[in-house]
Amino acid sequence: QGMSQAQADATSWRGTTEGDKLKGAGLCQGRIPCNTSGYSGLLAGYRYVTGAFLSRSSRAFFWLSSHGSASNAWYRYLDVSYSTVYRSTGNKYYGFSVRCLKD
Repeated sequence: QGMSQAQADATSWRGTTEGDKLKGAGLCQGRIPCNTSGYSGLLAGYRYVTGAFLSRSSRAFFWLSSHGSASNAWYRYLDVSYSTVYRSTGNKYYGFSVRCLKD
C-alpha cells in the first residue's frame, strides 16, 4: 500500500535498526546490530549558523542530494540514543556533513 504525499513528506524517526547499522563501532550504546552497513558513520554533530559546533559525539547530520526549497533542504540524522534515522528539512545555513561517492 502506497504512502500519501503527507506521509512521504513527514518528518519523523524512520526504520528500525538502520541508524545503528550506519554508526561506527561503539556508537550504539550496546545495541545490536551496530556498524554492519559498511559505512561506520561518526557522530560529528553540526555547525550552527553562528559558527558554533553542536551535538558532537551525540548526533550526525547529513544533507540529502534532493532539496526542499530555496532556503531549506532535506537531511537525515543519527542520534546516539536511537537505533532509527530521523528525516526532516533544515535551513541550508547549517553546516551538516555530506558523503561523497565515487562513480
